[in-house]
Amino acid sequence: MEAGIDTIPLVNDIAKNSLRFHSNNVKNSVESHSYSLLRWIEQNNYSSFDHYDYWSSKLGVLGKRLFLKNKLLGSFLVAPIYLLDTYWPASRRFFAKQSRSAEAVPRIASGYFRLYQITQNSEYIRKGCELLNWLKENASKTEHGIGWGLHFDWKANEFVPKTTPCVTLTAYSTQAFIEGYRLTGRKDYLEIALKTGDFVFYDLNRKQAGQQTSLSYTPLDHNYVINANSYAAKILVETVSIDNNSEKADLIKKVVNYIIAQQNADGSWYYSDKNNILQKWNFIDSFHTCFVLQNLFSIWKWNRDEQLMKSIRRGYKFFTDNFVTEEFSVRYYYCYPIPTGIITDIRGCAETIYCCAFLSEIFPEALDLSVKVTEWTINNMKDKDGFYYFRIYKTHKHKFPYIRWGQAPMFNALTYLLSKL
Repeated sequence: MEAGIDTIPLVNDIAKNSLRFHSNNVKNSVESHSYSLLRWIEQNNYSSFDHYDYWSSKLGVLGKRLFLKNKLLGSFLVAPIYLLDTYWPASRRFFAKQSRSAEAVPRIASGYFRLYQITQNSEYIRKGCELLNWLKENASKTEHGIGWGLHFDWKANEFVPKTTPCVTLTAYSTQAFIEGYRLTGRKDYLEIALKTGDFVFYDLNRKQAGQQTSLSYTPLDHNYVINANSYAAKILVETVSIDNNSEKADLIKKVVNYIIAQQNADGSWYYSDKNNILQKWNFIDSFHTCFVLQNLFSIWKWNRDEQLMKSIRRGYKFFTDNFVTEEFSVRYYYCYPIPTGIITDIRGCAETIYCCAFLSEIFPEALDLSVKVTEWTINNMKDKDGFYYFRIYKTHKHKFPYIRWGQAPMFNALTYLLSKL
């Protein structure tokens, strides 16, 4: 566990914290901050620099590749990049460009659709559909379906070129297109959503063991990541609910079996398949845990499986016991192979707000927790211009705004919480 992080007091029993019931003041506050963030997003035309700008450069990709092969040699190249990125993030202005992200756009579109449902202002429908049209134009066709990828090259175990469809990003677009279809009745939105189910079912690599199946992150790699598998199953659930494909339904069961089998005895999940990655090189963090929990709950609402609910309850307890502090900030890592100096990350805050509001259907106290984390995040990570800071390190606050990593997830979370309030 990272030194220093384990000294933060944690919420061990949320039900005993006597969190206050939500008043109109809370709702008005969440609404106000949703709109102030939206103004920043619109003023920047849904674009920004990205926190991965350095690491997707030629030097960044080379450094990560070398670091994965030889930690000592790789450190000489990685360390200067890390220092620039952490302490002088504005330096990326000299070599990178602001751009839209297929990870951010669908989450903003979903936020627009929620605002329409709350206000009945048709302008939000129009703006949400404009973003869906951008997604249509920037989709990547696969052999059997359609998906979306990151707008930069990236390096995991394999090199992945930009726009290569990722199951995680594709899940956000699937949700946005289905929401758009339900609000507008446009059949082309439904057709696109169904094609993402074909992408998951036919184009991703598989690893099978009995009644367990795991799916790769992209069609190009053989990385088996737990949250990515939960997103894959969620896409299939959303599309199977429409096309009633029995083969896809069977795959959902096997992927869920895999995710449950990957759960640790304490209720946690490592990021990567624990049978493929040594524990000392694996990690557990807040927002990927949120992804798994909320996706499993979406699947449970479809299949009502008792074992799945037990897994969700164990995972939720681990999350609230180990990530949410007594002051309602959110720890980034539970464990990580090397020291990072990160205390809180905006993605962890955003996904905690969304996940807890989402899970409040089965854990009523989670809505209070979502509100409390929102209040802490606004008070500690929001800039006067409406955007949210990237991270809080032990040494400083990293205040540079990234739409993919921070602003779109926060807008998605705030509008969802507002809909629940």
